[in-house]
Amino acid sequence: CTFRAPAYQYHAIKRRLLQLGYAVTDHLHQTPPSRNGWTEPSLRPYQDRALRAWGAGGGRGVVVLPTGSGKTILALAVMARVARPALVLAPTRVLLHQWVDQIGRFTGADVGVMGDGLRKVSALTVSTFESAYRHLDRIGDRFQLLVVDEVHHFGDGLRCEALEMCTATWRLGLTATFPQREEAKQKITSLVGPVLFQASVAELSPTHLAPYRRIKVPIRLTPSEQETYARARDTFNRAYGEFRRLGGTERWADFVSAAMASPGGYQAIRAHREMRRIVSCSEAKLAEVARLLERHPAETTFIFTADNAAAYTLSARLLVPAITCHIGQAERGEILAGLRNGRLRTVVSAQVLNEGIDLPEARVGIIMGGVKGGREHVQRVGRLLRPQPGKEALIYELVAHGTHEERHAERRQLFLVA
Repeated sequence: CTFRAPAYQYHAIKRRLLQLGYAVTDHLHQTPPSRNGWTEPSLRPYQDRALRAWGAGGGRGVVVLPTGSGKTILALAVMARVARPALVLAPTRVLLHQWVDQIGRFTGADVGVMGDGLRKVSALTVSTFESAYRHLDRIGDRFQLLVVDEVHHFGDGLRCEALEMCTATWRLGLTATFPQREEAKQKITSLVGPVLFQASVAELSPTHLAPYRRIKVPIRLTPSEQETYARARDTFNRAYGEFRRLGGTERWADFVSAAMASPGGYQAIRAHREMRRIVSCSEAKLAEVARLLERHPAETTFIFTADNAAAYTLSARLLVPAITCHIGQAERGEILAGLRNGRLRTVVSAQVLNEGIDLPEARVGIIMGGVKGGREHVQRVGRLLRPQPGKEALIYELVAHGTHEERHAERRQLFLVA
């Protein structure tokens, strides 16, 4: 008689059979530990506590640490301690190659790569989420440790099959922002494990992260912009209020799905986009960014916008390079190299800089606009908090007065101390 079960349940099934007194022969996870080639990294006190918490949790769970606090180093310590075949999943090509480089610093073992046109599997392998989703049905039984970087991406159920197709007993999820929705929490807990350790930016700064100052800069819309914003806001509020009165949930995706089914709802979506466009790239914001760049001419500066359109507008207006999802790897690498060697001082982006950019020299951040959620804000601020001697990060947050940005800005700030 043969039974089938998802691969990620392998460990639970084996453990339960042993508890019931059955004799179990494990044909997959027979590789003995081998420390050959591993140099275990030294850990800061909070990283050591996180490592011990993960071990006490049975080697299955999530560690929540701010960007710049050394989540990768923690994972490398786990990999060195376990010393078994390990798979690291990363969301982007940039992070893929960063992981390969970091692993190479602490072990002489061959590192496999799946993603960015490469498909090589070794006992230590790094893969993008997309490549794991495509290929783990064939190789998911080769690994005993699974490390998931930016694990919050799996809270919405996207590509969760990648985690389901791996038999790894030990699982470590890394994130700066664990999802707040109960459904997302349960999904990640099921596939990786519960949150076992967490620390906030406020807890680690300024001892282990660079100290920072948040400077809120109020921005006033022009009369024309204010009038257009008010009309769009009224159109959106009518439709959204009706949606909630009819029992709609707070999830934006649910509102969009319902709104697209009617002409009035479609107008509301367009009105919401118009609201975001006005506040994210107003004339006063563009002028303020120019003034801030003049104030910090020698500092490496990140400018964060709400969307690609705003990034390109600012790039053309101020003649600074933009990094978006449409920029190829070669051009992106050239821009980042220019920032590292001092040839460039400023870069603007909507989403791409949120994850996977390691540039400790960056000291000034200008937030022109963003979504209301705190996850994006924590990641953006974290880009500036990688410590360097004598460094104090400056975070300028441009907030349009009399708009939804005021409420969202205060809500985002709470995530830095939570």
